[in-house]
Amino acid sequence: MEAPDKNHSSILTKVSFELNINEVTVFRGPAGSGKTKLMEILGLRRQISSGTLEYGGVDVRSFSDEDLSRTRQEIGFISEEPVFLRKYSLYRNLEFVLKLQQTPEKIIFDRIIHVLKMTGLIAKRDIEPAQLSRTERKLFMLSMELAREVQVLLCDFNFSGRKDEEEIMRLIKNLSEHGTGIAVTAREETEYGIQGIGYRDMYNGRLQ
Repeated sequence: MEAPDKNHSSILTKVSFELNINEVTVFRGPAGSGKTKLMEILGLRRQISSGTLEYGGVDVRSFSDEDLSRTRQEIGFISEEPVFLRKYSLYRNLEFVLKLQQTPEKIIFDRIIHVLKMTGLIAKRDIEPAQLSRTERKLFMLSMELAREVQVLLCDFNFSGRKDEEEIMRLIKNLSEHGTGIAVTAREETEYGIQGIGYRDMYNGRLQ
């Protein structure tokens, strides 16, 4: 597939791959290589100019507006800059997200507690996200998407291989084993000693 920028020149060229459930793929490359644009395409936030983009084996260009809206709800998207409600606790942020997608009241509490335990944030459920460390904020954004039970998770973290990131990557790998397809962005040559993670390198809008 190919995708244009606002000047109609290609920002991604001849990109071909599959993102499957139970898999983690790390897209590595320098700044400006097209990683974020690729994630935006996978998250159905940007259109392609040629080729095909399939979700569940169906070309998304054949989707109705209703199909697109429903599919976007099945895709979690996390950017480098965390997005959350200020002055709300972790618990209240998660509660807001679940109520927004009309999750039954009777399961909201249990689901929130479950995901906060999974991400190691249960002891901080009553504090505001702004009080979390950099790593904890990323874990909390993972909590937000886990609570929604997305089928595809796109993490535009632009990781660089620091030790504190390995904790998040181990959690991401564990999550993928429960039926989620996950893609993560990282800087070039970033690698983690975790089995079962695939790596694809990007340069100048092309996958190597």
